[in-house]
Amino acid sequence: MSLRRPTALIALAAAALALAGCGGGSSSSKPDVPSDAIGVVGTRTLLKKDFEHLMAVGLASMKVQGQTAPKPGTAEYVSLQSNAVYRMFVIAVIRQEAAAEGIKVDPKKETENLAKVTSNATYAKQLKDAGYTQADVKDLIEINLLGAELQKKATKTVSAPTAAAIQAYYDANKETQYKDPEARSVQHILLGLKNGGSPKASEFPALLVQANAVLKQLKGGADFTKLVKQYSTDPGKVTNDGKYPKVTARDYQPEFAAASMKLKTGEYTLVPVKTVFGYHIIKALAGIVPAGYQAFDTVKASIQQQLQSKASSEATSTWFRKLIISYVAKSSFATGYALPASATAPVTTAGVSSTKK
Repeated sequence: MSLRRPTALIALAAAALALAGCGGGSSSSKPDVPSDAIGVVGTRTLLKKDFEHLMAVGLASMKVQGQTAPKPGTAEYVSLQSNAVYRMFVIAVIRQEAAAEGIKVDPKKETENLAKVTSNATYAKQLKDAGYTQADVKDLIEINLLGAELQKKATKTVSAPTAAAIQAYYDANKETQYKDPEARSVQHILLGLKNGGSPKASEFPALLVQANAVLKQLKGGADFTKLVKQYSTDPGKVTNDGKYPKVTARDYQPEFAAASMKLKTGEYTLVPVKTVFGYHIIKALAGIVPAGYQAFDTVKASIQQQLQSKASSEATSTWFRKLIISYVAKSSFATGYALPASATAPVTTAGVSSTKK
């Protein structure tokens, strides 16, 4: 969880306001906004002191992240102010809607999340340097947890995709997503950098000398796997002995894949193969598996999950856009703190037809 980014529902609110249209903010104050507040959202009052604290945290966070904090009066500063108002608005919406739905924060989950934040010394220091208080962290954790529960309610009626829908998706995306190129199982010895990175141009000549020395041992009858363990700089050798069961031109370095396909089963390359990682000695462990399609049964579950996730996301987005617009209609802001005019315009996208809930 990142405390410097909006929750998923706050992000959705941004989309709702954007879809509502474009425009500047309204500067007219309303009598129901107390003098010590920037606005009233439903039944919740947004206090100026909380807004000022949020602004201070926002400016300090930018400095902690190495960014230049904008000066008062600049467009960037006004944007930061608008974002602070917007965050306070959406958080007020989440809290009220959670209360209306009877949703409360699970103390155990809150404690667990708080422990995760405070146990990370580096992250905890960044939060402290940015001016976050313990109450701020606790508040953001609560919003994340309440938001997650609201999303569950918004998606509880989403139906699982039908067998026909899953099949249709597979058929429509068979060529682009489920077609596998020819593949081959190989084993290799990499002569490169010990950290697995890309050598400099000046380092390749020495690596070629090493590769030829290993080849000489192979030609003398040395065991390939033993040489992998002794000389290969591929980090993966610890778990796979340099074996890769599905080398394809799509997923591997072109020189590596091309050399792999040219070998006869059981043979190894007699000339080291150069890639950005160094020099490889490649051995073909099996014949080439022809190009083909992934069987429907092997991808059906992942397609179902993908379609279910998409439907849930769309349901949450539609529900929350309606919710945000409904709260805009019953919110008031003091002069200089109003939401953008876009927040009050009717939404006509993704099933939202008016500002009424």
